[in-house]
Amino acid sequence: MKTIKYFVVFLFSCTVILSASSQETTKCPTEKKNVKKSNKVSQAQSGKSPFIINLDFAEKKFENLGILEEISRGDFYQLKIKNINLNLYNVLIENKDSSLNNVVEFPTFDLMNIDNLSKIIGGLSPLATISGTKITSQQVSQGTPYTETKKNIIERMNKELKFLLKINNRIYIKNLSLDSLQLSLNKRALSYFVEKNSSDYFNYLKSSFNIENAFKKAEELRSNTKGILMELSESYLNYELYTSENKLVIENDTTLNQRNKTLNEAYSIANQNITNLYSFIDAGKVYAWFSSLTLLENNNSGEFVSLPLQKEGDITYLKINIVPKKSEYGLSSYQSNLQFPIYTKSYLGIGMGYYISNLYNEAFSINSTIVDTVKSFNIIDENTSDTEIGFATLLYYGTRFNKSKFGFHFTIGPAFSISNKIKPRLTSGAGFSFGKKQMLSFDILLIVGYVDRLSNAYPINEVFSDRPENITVSKLKYGAAISFGYIYKF
Repeated sequence: MKTIKYFVVFLFSCTVILSASSQETTKCPTEKKNVKKSNKVSQAQSGKSPFIINLDFAEKKFENLGILEEISRGDFYQLKIKNINLNLYNVLIENKDSSLNNVVEFPTFDLMNIDNLSKIIGGLSPLATISGTKITSQQVSQGTPYTETKKNIIERMNKELKFLLKINNRIYIKNLSLDSLQLSLNKRALSYFVEKNSSDYFNYLKSSFNIENAFKKAEELRSNTKGILMELSESYLNYELYTSENKLVIENDTTLNQRNKTLNEAYSIANQNITNLYSFIDAGKVYAWFSSLTLLENNNSGEFVSLPLQKEGDITYLKINIVPKKSEYGLSSYQSNLQFPIYTKSYLGIGMGYYISNLYNEAFSINSTIVDTVKSFNIIDENTSDTEIGFATLLYYGTRFNKSKFGFHFTIGPAFSISNKIKPRLTSGAGFSFGKKQMLSFDILLIVGYVDRLSNAYPINEVFSDRPENITVSKLKYGAAISFGYIYKF
């Protein structure tokens, strides 16, 4: 009897320990933070590199999903995506953006207002040449006495006209050079938005550009434009000084006065054009162009690698979203969900089920007999079934066979019989399961509990003059049982 009692105590202790371990596995995220660091950073302490999950975006497939089975709680892992253009797509992991968000845009410009300057200069023909002592051109007011001063003014205005014609042409050429530079920059930028880096179109766009030559061209264009601006400013100041010295002569001649106003307007437009041209290639703009290319180049490796992520639970769900940076790109969005480990061989769960055992309660009735007014009593055995059914709540720990749904487990837990007298039981045993997360179980159990038995004070065949009381007593017995139930895997 003592041996049986010790065995019951042992089984009860095992139940408490396994229950505590099952509660540990179902802790909430806040409670998980209190787990010892030795369990959380096992991989870091052992010096292992993070596990790499490889995704080929071009083929739209994972390359090494088998590695997911090797990742344990506390291990670090990384997601590596190859053949992806990060200038076109954002990669989001568990709804957290982990790549460049902003879209790089290039500054653009229009050709300067060359037409206005061309029309003004084109409307000015050189003043007529001087013949003898008279001005033969009808552009100079008739009847106006010819003087040496007026001749010099005409020659100076003709000289300014030729200068402005050259300046207009040089500004036009510099605008074309700037347009050519902008085109080469945009061609290179466009190459970063080609999804397939192996295409002929990508190779053409990339090979037709040399960043060093482009930078030198920008520097040369800035230097030449600055030279034109300084030359124009100096010429205009000299002309202003000259016209101020001959102000009365010019104002008293209608043709010269109108010509002077037109030249001043042409100088103003030319100065505005060359100033605008220089502003488009100043240091800030050049920096913006080439820094944009640098960002695109840095983001054009064709590979995305996430920061190390740590597996903190028994099962990890990894959500991957790959979305276009801008909707107008007309590209598709992609999403993939990973759960790992995909297959867990061992399992821990709790279940409920019905059992049938050879433990049973004996039942007796008392029969009374009257003979010559003498009442007597005897005990009758009701011969109840030598089996009982009941309900069990069990804790399971087991392992599956290879990668099938079938598994083998050990189990322990409390139970109670279903009868006119409910009796508590303690069970322990082994069995088989079928399923993944929710499983069916069949178990063979050792069952221990108290049952009703006839008291030794009342022999079954004797006659009693007094009515027997408390004819049954509880006795600790053990037996075997089979159970059919349901398991919920943690």
